[in-house]
Amino acid sequence: MRLLALVAAALLALPAAAQGPDAPAEAPLVVGVYAPNMYFANSLARSQYADQLAAGLGRVTGLSFRGRGFSTQGEFDNQVAARQVHFALVDAQHQLDRGYEALAQGTANGQPTRPMVLVARSGGSVADLEGKRLARVQLGRGDEAFIVNHLLQNQVDPGFFGKARTVRDVQGALTLVELGKADAAFAYKGIAPGIFQSRPVPLPVFVRTAGVPAGVEQKVRQAVLGLTVPSKVVQGFTAYRSDIHQGLRRALRAKPRGPGNRPVVSRGGDDLPPVPAGLVVGDTPPTLPPVADELTAVAPPPDVY
Repeated sequence: MRLLALVAAALLALPAAAQGPDAPAEAPLVVGVYAPNMYFANSLARSQYADQLAAGLGRVTGLSFRGRGFSTQGEFDNQVAARQVHFALVDAQHQLDRGYEALAQGTANGQPTRPMVLVARSGGSVADLEGKRLARVQLGRGDEAFIVNHLLQNQVDPGFFGKARTVRDVQGALTLVELGKADAAFAYKGIAPGIFQSRPVPLPVFVRTAGVPAGVEQKVRQAVLGLTVPSKVVQGFTAYRSDIHQGLRRALRAKPRGPGNRPVVSRGGDDLPPVPAGLVVGDTPPTLPPVADELTAVAPPPDVY
């Protein structure tokens, strides 16, 4: 009996991997997708995209991954705080706001940026939307600065639009416009036709949201660069470039102020023109050049019949 007890104790001391094929495997790394400005038809499509990212990373690295799509900021933040999400694809605005370690930059047609367009229910220019309802995707404290400073280049006042309808993602914003519950919404170019095109906006960024071993991070950083997972916004990835985020970073840090005078807006989808300097009006009318007091008329020659 003493010998049997010693053998049993030795078996219990063996590592899990040595106890047989039924031993529990190591928990997979979680790849989240929280990018409200990326268009997905529904929550299922978002989760499927996250699963495709996870499957691609798993094939290249040999590690175990699981994908999760997040519809709300609160749910994503809670999971990140609990260290239940290790990597994620997030909007550039969210990455700058939270300071996540950027591993790769999303691309479309080989470019790391894409303009946004203003999708309107009616009207042909931004000017037609003054006082109208904007369906605004909620990302955080920089939402107003993102719209006024970056997308509209400080050419309209912060109160240009009427009361905003806050939504959790771009598909919700477009639905409100379609149903007539909002008058306009911003979306990446190519999702829907718009009446105005913004300056280029950095595409979503692939980030690390929790601590992982250095070797794992390096494997993921290299693996994501070779992934091609098509969507309506992001098609692939390239090395992260902080330079393309400088304009957005400055816009988010500045207080939305508008032009300080009558809004200057463009028509027909052109970029907004620069705001002209203020005109100085004189107190007296300009002086006209002197005119001769009398002009001498020459008599015409007689008619000849």
